[in-house]
Amino acid sequence: MEAEHRHLAAGRLEWSPEIYRIFGLDPAAIHVSYEAFLAAVHPDDREGVREAYQRSVAGRTPYEIEHRVVLPDGAVRLVRERGQTQYDEDGRPLRTVGTVQDITEQRLAREAEHLARERDAAEAANRAKSTFLASMSHEIRTPMNAILGFAQLLLASGGLLPRQREQVEAIRRGGEHLLGLIDDVLEMSKIEAGRSSVTPSETDLLALVSDVEATFRLKSQEKGLALEVVRAGDLPRFVVTDERKL
Repeated sequence: MEAEHRHLAAGRLEWSPEIYRIFGLDPAAIHVSYEAFLAAVHPDDREGVREAYQRSVAGRTPYEIEHRVVLPDGAVRLVRERGQTQYDEDGRPLRTVGTVQDITEQRLAREAEHLARERDAAEAANRAKSTFLASMSHEIRTPMNAILGFAQLLLASGGLLPRQREQVEAIRRGGEHLLGLIDDVLEMSKIEAGRSSVTPSETDLLALVSDVEATFRLKSQEKGLALEVVRAGDLPRFVVTDERKL
């Protein structure tokens, strides 16, 4: 709703009842002046309001500005102010006539619509990413399963020297670790989409720790680092947990 205001000579204002309502002021309790109007404008917006009015008067052009007002109860509203100055026969400013419109709800609705569009775009991007990750997972699993299959055949053949067995075992562990990483990437996608779940099962904790130790030992050796895993004496052998997440 727009309300009329008049900015007259000598800094006097005339407001319609609607402007008093917008500003949260009682017509019977306040003497309206330009200074009183500026006092209701948000402190960060006052200079912009002054400049818009001064430019309008100097250029003899209408002005329009959006700014915030602070109500007596501390609430902040957004208004759109429009006005135009009228001049006397000598070209001196006589009065400024304009309107004030409360656009708070319009702005909130527009921002909510913008956020909804951003949310929809983000959800679409997540769906596309999930589809891509699922396809990538399949493309990686196919050759990796073949590598793991041949590694298991070599380990089961019994014809490997100790050093060769250790190397093939490293291939097997590395392949399984890579498959686990693929699962982790897919799990991250599910977490972002709010679809993550926990699947607990009985897990050999000692074997899990040993696998992790073996996976990182070679990398540690390559960097000249010592990797030492110390198991507590009361560490249970079997626990119920989600092994991948652990």
